[in-house]
Amino acid sequence: ADQRDLLLQSPCLFNIRSSDITTVSWSPRVSVFRNFLSDWECDYIIRLGADRLAPSTVVDLNGKDKKENERTSKGAFIREMDDLVMRMIEERIAIWTKLPAENGEHFYLLHYGTGDEYKPHFDAFDPDTPEAMNFTGWGSAGPRIATVLLHLRAPTAGG
Repeated sequence: ADQRDLLLQSPCLFNIRSSDITTVSWSPRVSVFRNFLSDWECDYIIRLGADRLAPSTVVDLNGKDKKENERTSKGAFIREMDDLVMRMIEERIAIWTKLPAENGEHFYLLHYGTGDEYKPHFDAFDPDTPEAMNFTGWGSAGPRIATVLLHLRAPTAGG
């Protein structure tokens, strides 16, 4: 089957049903959207990035990647935004969050093996500080205002 036929099996043109969304917190705002991705889409994303997994890094105040002991996972950017499946997922995220797709960052596939972790940390900082004013890693959309996590696999143990 070609990519177009396979897309018909996923919720590309999806309906946001309130029964699929649970609000966990209003401040900060945290919601869980069950069944956002189909099993096929989860497998597709994993296949797309699996061969590129490398030790995860963090971005420093100069916008450079660096290795930190607090992050022991493996990760890979998925930059194939000309890929029809990835574009459809990105559009669904935009519809749900009410934020333009072009403001999104590239997808980042993460794999946590046994014992891997990402210790508590801040993913943002005050944009009015001198460090933030000189930060070069914002990208074209500016500071991150929302994060969407797509859980692709349930752990078989632990978690």
